[in-house]
Amino acid sequence: MAEADRALFFWINRGWHHPWLNDLFGALTWLGVGWVQVLLALLVLWAARRYGDRLWASLYRGAFVPLLVAWLASGMLAQVLKRVWDRPRPSNLAGALVAADERIFSKSFPSGHSCTTAAMAMVLTVVFWKRYPGVVLGGWLVTLLVMLSRVYRGVHYPSDVLAGALVGAVCGYLAVMWWRRRSASP
Repeated sequence: MAEADRALFFWINRGWHHPWLNDLFGALTWLGVGWVQVLLALLVLWAARRYGDRLWASLYRGAFVPLLVAWLASGMLAQVLKRVWDRPRPSNLAGALVAADERIFSKSFPSGHSCTTAAMAMVLTVVFWKRYPGVVLGGWLVTLLVMLSRVYRGVHYPSDVLAGALVGAVCGYLAVMWWRRRSASP
């Protein structure tokens, strides 16, 4: 498994290397940064209240607390898991191409960017799937691109981003279920 993970890492990290992808994945990786995610969620909430139809705005208001809870829980859980699995980042491998602003020496497993992004995508999935599938597809597309950006930029193995996405998706689902139970109780 470790050898396949390393081979896939180098296939994406070195095999896809191109100057315009450097800029694209550099920008996309920012969508996995916590404060950027919260800022985007607040901007969408504001836009929903100001310009959206009532149904969309009410659905988003119903999703905002689970989004925040899922983001916090998944981010904290990712940090705990990094301390449990003491896995060095692939940026330490000879031959890895690492973006200059990505020289990170903390642990690698799981990817926090992937974790929080997938947590938020799962909340959007549960809340918006029936009425607004485009929102859901957009959330998962962003998650996939953030995951790829972390491997491309040389700071995570593919298994790091997959595990992060799985942990995040579970946190997102649990956050929505918690919020629905809490909102339904008298």
